[in-house]
Amino acid sequence: MFMKRTLREVLSLSLVLTAGTVAAQAPADSESRRPGLVRVGPPAALEMKRARSTGIDLRTLSNEPEKDPVAPVSLAGGLPQIAAATATGPSTAAPATLSNFPGLDFANWGSRRPPDPVGDVGPNYYIQAVNSAIGIYRKSDSVRVAAFTFDAFMSQGSFGNLCDSDNLGHPVVLYDSFEDRWVITDFAFRFDASFNILDPPGAFQCFAVSRTGDPVSGGWNFYSLQITDAVNDYPKLGIWPDGIYMSANMYGFKAGGGFEGPRVWALNKAQMYAGEPTIRVVSFNAPVGEFSLLPANARLPTGTPPPGTPNYFGVVWQYAWAVSIYKFHVDWVRPSLSTFTGPFLAAALPAWLNPPVTATARGGNNNTTIVARLMMQNQYTNLGGVESLWNVHTVGHPTAAGVAALRWYQATVTGGTVGAASAQAATYAPDTTHRYVPSLAVDRAGNMAIGYSASSATLFPAVRYVGRLATDAPNTLPQAEASLVEGTGSQTAGSNWGAYSAMTIDPDGCTFWYTNEYYMATGGDWQTRIGSFAYPACTPQVSGALQGNVTSAAGGAPIPGATLTVGSRTTTTDGAGFYQFPDLPSGTYPSLAASAPGYGSSSFTSVAVAEGAGTSKDFPLGAAPTSGCLLETSPADFQTGVPTNVDLTASSGDAILLKPSSVDQRNTTLSTSAFGITATKWGGQTFTAGLTGRLTRVDLILFCVNCTGSFPNLTLSLRATSGNLPVGTDIASATIPGLNSAAGRLFPVTFNSPPMVTAGTVYALVIRPVADPSVGIYALTQSATSVYASGQAVWSGNGGGAWTAPLTGGQTTDAGFKTYVRTGFAALGDFVSSAKDGNPGTGFTTSWSTLSWSATIPAETSLQFQVAASNSAAGPFRFVGPDGTAATFFNTSGASLSQFNGNRYLEYKAYLSTTDGTMTPTLNDVAVCYTDTTPPVVSP
Repeated sequence: MFMKRTLREVLSLSLVLTAGTVAAQAPADSESRRPGLVRVGPPAALEMKRARSTGIDLRTLSNEPEKDPVAPVSLAGGLPQIAAATATGPSTAAPATLSNFPGLDFANWGSRRPPDPVGDVGPNYYIQAVNSAIGIYRKSDSVRVAAFTFDAFMSQGSFGNLCDSDNLGHPVVLYDSFEDRWVITDFAFRFDASFNILDPPGAFQCFAVSRTGDPVSGGWNFYSLQITDAVNDYPKLGIWPDGIYMSANMYGFKAGGGFEGPRVWALNKAQMYAGEPTIRVVSFNAPVGEFSLLPANARLPTGTPPPGTPNYFGVVWQYAWAVSIYKFHVDWVRPSLSTFTGPFLAAALPAWLNPPVTATARGGNNNTTIVARLMMQNQYTNLGGVESLWNVHTVGHPTAAGVAALRWYQATVTGGTVGAASAQAATYAPDTTHRYVPSLAVDRAGNMAIGYSASSATLFPAVRYVGRLATDAPNTLPQAEASLVEGTGSQTAGSNWGAYSAMTIDPDGCTFWYTNEYYMATGGDWQTRIGSFAYPACTPQVSGALQGNVTSAAGGAPIPGATLTVGSRTTTTDGAGFYQFPDLPSGTYPSLAASAPGYGSSSFTSVAVAEGAGTSKDFPLGAAPTSGCLLETSPADFQTGVPTNVDLTASSGDAILLKPSSVDQRNTTLSTSAFGITATKWGGQTFTAGLTGRLTRVDLILFCVNCTGSFPNLTLSLRATSGNLPVGTDIASATIPGLNSAAGRLFPVTFNSPPMVTAGTVYALVIRPVADPSVGIYALTQSATSVYASGQAVWSGNGGGAWTAPLTGGQTTDAGFKTYVRTGFAALGDFVSSAKDGNPGTGFTTSWSTLSWSATIPAETSLQFQVAASNSAAGPFRFVGPDGTAATFFNTSGASLSQFNGNRYLEYKAYLSTTDGTMTPTLNDVAVCYTDTTPPVVSP
């Protein structure tokens, strides 16, 4: 499913400009114009709740497919014959298919067009997903063992929200080869009759993660992430050692809602795979000048990122001469220390050309090519000590105008350093056939394969692939183009194609699997194909074993019952302290950890399991303390918890109520028109403040048309008004860095000294560049009619000397903008601590003694606590007060915790509140004390 993505045309009072490009082309001095790095933040620390964990066998789900409201075209005939494609160029034969079979189709399983076909492969199964159904296929014989709609599958989670019933597509399927787990996700929301997305409840990203490596009968954990400020279009995910990373393009909920910028998330996969009830999530709003960031995806057989390596997000939206790479470092212990930085540019000259928006296809409609967007996956490899990111997307043919071609890259990121120049970058365009919607993967030997759609005026859309060996000359694809299936029809029900395909690598490290769409007959019944192949130069991975002994550091006695974890895999030691993970896929695992009751834990990182052999790792564990007070006194201590409307950084080492800035006024309902703005022709928007407080931030939707060369900064200022027009001098001003985005984006600006605004007063936002771009013109987007009742778009042709409100069809219009006002401290906030571990030894139990704290609590504010305990670090934790109910609170420092005795883990929750927005309670430190003792002997 596609949300609306409109490139803006620029209209000024006497000038009409057209946005003729969708991505910036490289000027002659492109290498000298590398942008400065930005650190986006602060991060948003979120929580995601588990819906349900179920051991359902998916073969029992209903196989009744969804029905499209448009009657599908009835097609006759069977599967077409598989024929090799004819292509000019190298004569080296591409590998033949090992598997080649039909996937899900529109008539039986489709709910909309395009199908958005995706898939991934595990040890025994291939899972494909389309809009909006899932098929599971046995690799050994290509038999489909289960198929069901997304609604049928996700409803097993009993979410109690739209994930049960309104799954709308953009599916993603990933196999986590580090953990032997599956991830399936899509989004869910509802439209009203005018195609506005209903808010509330907003949008949801629905997740299912397998409980074991068996996706059919091993069970699933279900989670949902609710997004209440915008809809998360085009979500993309990647597997990384420390989490699941996701990106999405954010749009307003109203029909035709404007693009509000990309957003990225990190999800704690260890908690998800374990089925924990609460999952930590960290999110950033990425730079608004970007579009469709793609997170890196790592696979065990193709190399493990070194410990602490950030996930890499790739994008080609702003620069046609480079791949932009952002680094997302998540800190699960202290989420507020997570960072998102970039862009780091890997130059790839010469610049690519824009592809045609659509590609011709024999006897049918043109197909969309998906412009200026890296196509999944952004594959990470670590081969021979060289770390790389491999990407591909559709570009214009370098010599044949109007023909779509493929552009692929290898960017090095060894040791966390992004190479200034791509190791490889080339365009594949052997003839004038359109090639589009590509996806690539790399095997453990460094061989690469790209799958894609191919069509022309004389060619029905075909599913093809091409590749290279690691030993081939750089920047070439000598392994000749081959066909997975040649289509025998074209689509006539719309033009959306794709919107992506999926090439992935098998856990054996050598076999490529690919899925894409095609047509058997001209009409509306799309088909999908699934196939596999391998290069003879790759030797499949062989499993090994991981084993060792766990002993006491004092004396060397074996520790029976110790728990060993390799990611989500667990085992325990026997009576002699020996453990083993047999038949473990070879490769480098991020970590191996050991723990035992009454002992401290220990771990190894980057554990290499040899092929066909046993790898030994021994653990001496030291005794854990049997009593003490677990303290939180510093920023690092508090940052291990989860704050909600609580600030852990403004007052060093303390927790206080947050001073949030909330959206006050906004308009994101826009047309394809805009004001051209220059150093002398200024634009603006008046608004009526709805809140009294400090105007901390303004977002304006801007772009630059046909801009190259220099991009001067812009000044945004706040002014008073008279008669709904700006008057006087600037009340406050701030700078927007020069921009070259050719499509409208929300550009945020923050005032260093936020001005006061008063509810009910009309103000004006004024925008102008300090100088004009050397080529092109800046533009401020506008609506087609008057859509914001509390203000209007304004324009000055003489540098702010005189202002008017331009009319379109007799109506004023409105710019795209948001204002953010800080009214004072939040009225309510809370802080949930990390789990405190009494860690009693065998035969001991934890006695919790007191909860103590120091704080400053001014009049009109309050601070109180509740406590929860569990014998599992994952909970559940139910917070209660002194009488054991949720209706009471601990209000006095030194409170007894005896009611929680016998539980190993304890958490506290601090509640902060104020009735005066200028005042906040301040929590300085907290101490939770305990003693591990032997249980009393009860006489019979």
